[in-house]
Amino acid sequence: MKRFFIPLLLLAILSSELLAQDPVAQDIKLGKEADQMIRAQMGIYNHKITQEYISELGHKVAAQVGNDLPFEFQFQLVNMVEPNAFSIPGGYVYVSRGILPILNSEDELATILGHEIAHVVRRHSASQMKKSVLPSLLTVPGLLIGGISPGLGGLINAPINAAGQIYLANYSRGQENEADEIGVLLAAKAGYQPKALGKALDQLDKAVEVYLGEKTQFSIFDDHPYTPDRVKNIKELSEKIKAKPGTPIAKNSSEFNHYLFGLHLADDPAQGIFEGTRFVHPGLRFQMKFPEKWRTVNSPTAVGAANKEQTAMVVLGVPDEGGKHIEYGKKFLEKAAKEKVQILESGESKFKGMGAFEIKFLTGNQKDPVKGRMVWFTYQNMTFQLAGLWQGARKDSVESAIESFDGISVEELKKVKVLTLSLEKSKQGESIEDFSKRTGNVWKPDFFRVVNDLGDESTLNEGQELKVAIWTPLRY
Repeated sequence: MKRFFIPLLLLAILSSELLAQDPVAQDIKLGKEADQMIRAQMGIYNHKITQEYISELGHKVAAQVGNDLPFEFQFQLVNMVEPNAFSIPGGYVYVSRGILPILNSEDELATILGHEIAHVVRRHSASQMKKSVLPSLLTVPGLLIGGISPGLGGLINAPINAAGQIYLANYSRGQENEADEIGVLLAAKAGYQPKALGKALDQLDKAVEVYLGEKTQFSIFDDHPYTPDRVKNIKELSEKIKAKPGTPIAKNSSEFNHYLFGLHLADDPAQGIFEGTRFVHPGLRFQMKFPEKWRTVNSPTAVGAANKEQTAMVVLGVPDEGGKHIEYGKKFLEKAAKEKVQILESGESKFKGMGAFEIKFLTGNQKDPVKGRMVWFTYQNMTFQLAGLWQGARKDSVESAIESFDGISVEELKKVKVLTLSLEKSKQGESIEDFSKRTGNVWKPDFFRVVNDLGDESTLNEGQELKVAIWTPLRY
């Protein structure tokens, strides 16, 4: 899947109901609603040892708030490959699996968690909630292609809309500084070096710069740009704070890295894997092939792709209502009758030998109408919805993607590999290039140096335990 680094999102949700006046009760309500949507749209990553570690460390830092801790904190490992950590009202803090390989100590992770805990305790996200665009390629009718009415678009987007809408909280400079100050204080009280927050910011910025191949102008923290001044302020503040004696969970960097062993560094097999534009879902035992050079997106509720011009798309999902494929088709026809939709074909059919209901239609202006094909079918005792939309001469690409849906055998799954974080020890005087060749590490030398905090070292010492990215056979 084509992915890109996103700044560290600090998410919140706007409730449509009149909330209680009690600010703590309000935050708890908002947080529960937002947590459900985050789980549906991003997913929680199932890696027990890492999840338990983050939860233990997070509660250790949160406990430093004191007896008047207003929330029961929850710390979750979110299924995002982008380097991210964010919080929402009510005590919900999330760490992406993508941020962990870039960090090199428990101190760094503790200060990041402290920063997020501070945002929650000071109610920053609750006070700064405002609607913002959180890009979702899959929610495209009416956005990518003109002529789709909101009502019809809602039906086409059924698998995605079930997750709800997430909003973005924008923090002021004062709130960011306050979160930095409180965050490092909490971490120091828990026994961690406060200066590690500055180190983490610098490390993350370097990783993004190397990954993108250009100097970044943003921090991993959204809406609080990375600047030398911010790191300088953290450094000056840290010099005034002395970490209390304490016993870390991971006693050194090696133990810290072992908590990360086995993390998936690209797609999570539980959510499906992209090999170029070919999508494989091991659990549901199917595969699809999307057009070359289309931008692909994979979420817990749907997978899809759209062309660069945004004039064609294909989305596969599982609607959450639990109905049969015929029911979904008839519901679409009922809605289409109220909209400006011309039904070209409709009815029960067979799709790849499976029971299905199919509709072909066109809508929009006569000069350049939107054409569509919807197929609902039952596979593995589940109802799937497959939608293809296009304008102009895009029919062949869309139809090819739709018809590429197929089952996948155990023998084929054995050939699938996933990118995984592992640990390997170096030999005396070994170059990074030779080390990578010997271990199968696919990280480029500059990125390898950053994630292992090696600086400008060109050769390695005997027995250094280093993080590597290797392709491993799929477990299913």
